[in-house]
Amino acid sequence: MYKKTMLPFFLVLAILIFSGGCTYKSGPKTMPQGAVTEKVKTVLPDPENTAELLKKAAAKTDREGRRFWFQGWTSSKIQKRKTTSMFNQGTVDRDKGFIIDASILQKKYTYYRWNDKLYVNQYGKWRRAGSDQVPPDPFAGFEKLNGAAEKMRQLPNEIIMGQQCLVLQAELKGSEIAQLVPSGIELPEDSYSQDLLDRAAMVLTVWIGTEDNFIYQYKTSLEMPVPGAGSLTQETFYKFWDYNSPSVQLTTPDRVERYLDDES
Repeated sequence: MYKKTMLPFFLVLAILIFSGGCTYKSGPKTMPQGAVTEKVKTVLPDPENTAELLKKAAAKTDREGRRFWFQGWTSSKIQKRKTTSMFNQGTVDRDKGFIIDASILQKKYTYYRWNDKLYVNQYGKWRRAGSDQVPPDPFAGFEKLNGAAEKMRQLPNEIIMGQQCLVLQAELKGSEIAQLVPSGIELPEDSYSQDLLDRAAMVLTVWIGTEDNFIYQYKTSLEMPVPGAGSLTQETFYKFWDYNSPSVQLTTPDRVERYLDDES
């Protein structure tokens, strides 16, 4: 369900669902140009190279952000149908694993990884899980944001989680969005799928701590055409805090295994 980075995963999911060999019984086959409804704020004078600012922050967060808390959500809407997945709280320790409390399609899950041990809790019961049921480190690969580095513009600073943050934002279309897809994932190359991608539009916003240069938030707003259904509008938002704090501690496997379901 997850790939190396949350951001490109949702883009890839949308493309594969709506262009990967699906057929539609009704509705027009012409597709409107994608347009993100979010308006870009007034851009401040750029005192530094924003591309380099993003690249340095992404590299440092990947390299030195060993432990942190996070929360987030993704929301998708097609016509009147809207689905939201919540990631209510998560703990990441890159040297050990992670634990994530999630609500996906109104079903609650807890995902837990400790090195090569994988577990999932559903309906209040823990069980061992396969590698296809638990994501790898869901935030490994912040450097994939570099695919948007050259398009970034600087916005007014904001305070996020008590941190003064530089705010960078980019408007992306088509092939620019595709640059965010992590290695190992191949987008469909047929002309129909390419046409969908060409008409997609995204606004990407990243908040970077001015003192420590860690990424504290990112948000994407994506819109792409859906044949016969208008368009898909999707927003993804994550915030991160307490990088490398002693308070960020994972539960050890023995405290989970005592509650394993007998059938697991």
